Amino acid sequence: MENKNMAYRVSLGKMAQGHVTYALEPVKEGTELTCFGNYELPWGIFGKFLGRLVGGMAEKETEQSLENLKSILEK
Repeated sequence: MENKNMAYRVSLGKMAQGHVTYALEPVKEGTELTCFGNYELPWGIFGKFLGRLVGGMAEKETEQSLENLKSILEK
């Protein structure tokens, strides 16, 4: 299967840096998508607290990205 992986960086300015990778695998019913992501925040314990907020934003961004990917793949 050609083009099995897609990756991109996520940047929220100086607040957070991270990356997301999608892995696509053919299965009997169609295509299985696995999404991996991580990010790092500065500021120690304060950064961990902010991580919860950033995590919510990252989750919303990931959901939108998956919808976009689905739309592209279904064309």
